[in-house]
Amino acid sequence: MIKDANFIGNNIRDIRKRVGLKACLLARRIGIREGPLSNIERGRCLPSSRVIMALARELNVPVDAFFARDRMETERIMRRNQVLPFRTDLEGAPLPDEIAQIGDELVSLVLELEDLAGASKRALISLHVPSERTEQGMEGLAQSVRDFMRIGDGVVFDYYELFETCGFRVVVLPLAKEAYSFSYYDPGNYNALFFINSIHNPERQLFRLAYELGHIYLETDRLLRPGVTASERISGGTRNGEELDNHHSASKFAAFFLMPAGAVRATIEQLGLHKGRWTYELLLRLKHRFGVSAQTFLYRLKELGYANESETESLSKMINAHYSRTGYGEPGSSRRLLTPNGRLWDLVLTAEDQPRNADRLKSMVRRLKKLGVEKR
Repeated sequence: MIKDANFIGNNIRDIRKRVGLKACLLARRIGIREGPLSNIERGRCLPSSRVIMALARELNVPVDAFFARDRMETERIMRRNQVLPFRTDLEGAPLPDEIAQIGDELVSLVLELEDLAGASKRALISLHVPSERTEQGMEGLAQSVRDFMRIGDGVVFDYYELFETCGFRVVVLPLAKEAYSFSYYDPGNYNALFFINSIHNPERQLFRLAYELGHIYLETDRLLRPGVTASERISGGTRNGEELDNHHSASKFAAFFLMPAGAVRATIEQLGLHKGRWTYELLLRLKHRFGVSAQTFLYRLKELGYANESETESLSKMINAHYSRTGYGEPGSSRRLLTPNGRLWDLVLTAEDQPRNADRLKSMVRRLKKLGVEKR
């Protein structure tokens, strides 16, 4: 009994602190003294059903949040009942305060622009696909998402435009170099917002866009699949059948999404290529087709059995030598012509048709430009 009371009390205390309520104030609001509430939080006694219901009402959380067996499960339950956008921080790595504030501000600006323009806020594809966090699971998820987008194994040349056509919100802006990307899930509108750092090359931007999309699907699966706890998310290796952690799951999803096996096979077999015939020039030419880095494409070739160990090692050394000379510049440069922030500025133009929006729009446009959200 006491053991059970411990985790219930811990949950009550953690949630109370999260919402910023002092114990004395919370006790008064639910009609008990501070001492009994302290005993509940310390696990010395169990709360009655009346107290549980009162706590849920005052703390604005579902009752089952108090009975979660670990903090990840508590977070899952609370976010499952949340309607406002929140960052998909599955790795538990907080953004620097300055960047987090910019993200929150831009989320508000995008949502307000949609309101001013009278635009739809809902994504046009499904955002929940149950999947196992293995290589096979992530490959199946990536293929499902490509099917939702109606691109199959086709090669896409502007993923920003593709994402925006699907109803997603993509914002590209300059951030600190170490902040590659981040994303928000918008449960109230069943949509997502993606923030990509413009200072990195197009290959890095595209990979991070797909990586964040993977995070969105991992997040929705975690929220909507009952009974999945932290202990079931094991950090594992990368072989088929082994459980992957969040980072490796999202990375695998990105690779499979950008380089579907069918598209890579078709490209290579049309040229009659096979193991032992790869040259540095060929590698650089073909990696442009998929918009990925040379190193990422080389790894995919090996994974699919199109490159042997010796040529993979030789080509990898050449790529790394280029990285060393150029400070991680992309070999063969970048050929992708991306159109960032297209939907965002389309919303501005649409909202301008309404005279009553003029003053607010001017203020919003000034702020967007100050943040470096360029108009294209």
